[in-house]
Amino acid sequence: MRKVYVAGGAHTTYIGKFHPDFIWKKHPDFGKKENPTLEQYLCDAAIEALASVAATAAAVDKAYVGNFVGELFSNQGHLGALLAAADPDLAGKPIARVEGACASGGLALASGFDAIRAGAEVVLVVGAEVQTTQNAKVGADYLARAAHYRRQRGVDAFTFPAVFARRAKALVEQTEATMEDFARAAVKAYRNANKNPLAHMHAVTIDLEHANTPSPKNPAFLENEEVKDYLRVTDCSQVSDGASAIVLCSEEGLARIGSAELNRKSSFAEMLRRPEIHLDSFLQLPLEEEMRNRAARLAQSPEKQEIELRVKFKGYIERQEEQVARFKKMENLLLPEDIDYASLPGLSAEVVEKLQNIAPQSLGRASRISGVTPAAISVLQVHLRRLRHNEQHSKREKTE
Repeated sequence: MRKVYVAGGAHTTYIGKFHPDFIWKKHPDFGKKENPTLEQYLCDAAIEALASVAATAAAVDKAYVGNFVGELFSNQGHLGALLAAADPDLAGKPIARVEGACASGGLALASGFDAIRAGAEVVLVVGAEVQTTQNAKVGADYLARAAHYRRQRGVDAFTFPAVFARRAKALVEQTEATMEDFARAAVKAYRNANKNPLAHMHAVTIDLEHANTPSPKNPAFLENEEVKDYLRVTDCSQVSDGASAIVLCSEEGLARIGSAELNRKSSFAEMLRRPEIHLDSFLQLPLEEEMRNRAARLAQSPEKQEIELRVKFKGYIERQEEQVARFKKMENLLLPEDIDYASLPGLSAEVVEKLQNIAPQSLGRASRISGVTPAAISVLQVHLRRLRHNEQHSKREKTE
């Protein structure tokens, strides 16, 4: 069986209610900023994961997306194609969305392992959810799709919490477990979040008394009288938005991204480009004297960090420089003042509204508007090309 290696990965910050960066009606930036979209989370996590191993998207053979109900919370399915917007080099690669309710991310990862064992060399796996776009009761109805909806939806307005409350009730009645035991588990979970700067509840603390005592701030909120005493708000997981990504490799895939087994023929740059090697740890490796002396000199340099970053992320930096060049070109592509965005096929109503309200002067400015997707920019590019073609055709006809 082929070995599968976890080469690197990345997480976005996870946000939701009570997180300082989450935009809601009482947030000072409400009406000025918007929370990230599902597409933004997917793309950001993928780009950062590839950057963590100094790899470009061109190295990826295939990818998987784990997501539960993007169609409901974000009105977006076909998430494999959405991930391709992260980088032009992902276009045309096989990318599949995997769904298994709360196990969606785990199943996507398992699919990635299967792909490596089946012959792929580098596989990108991304899991993402955005579930804060609806109020609690609507969200609960969406999440109930993971239950047997016809049979279990009527258990409570909050179907899944009620199903878990049934299990808690059975444990309390049939074992030595107590509600205080569940409260202790909640306190532990919050303490773990406090240690993780990317966690939704990183800045929120609770104590055992709060977790174990139903109150207006920690209500037993279920309507089902049979089970309502067996679940409090602190017993429930948060509704968080965010994404995580991981890069899986075979042995050949490690070589492709520069992390193959060390050998005597590796150059200094090839070794330093590996994500697990840093200048400070270079001297601990079995190096030839010339390379050891070079590493020692660079480790003492005041520009050590900049040198290491440039070597490690050479491919990534070159890719970013190419993108900057494309963006500069886009800044010079002016949008007609009388452009009718609503008439352009392929633009969503949300994108049309934003473009009409902001009226960007250039394609570059349009690309920086929150919610205007790469796909929408492509539609505008095609429209501009068509306009230029029509102008050139008209000029030729007048000349003739």
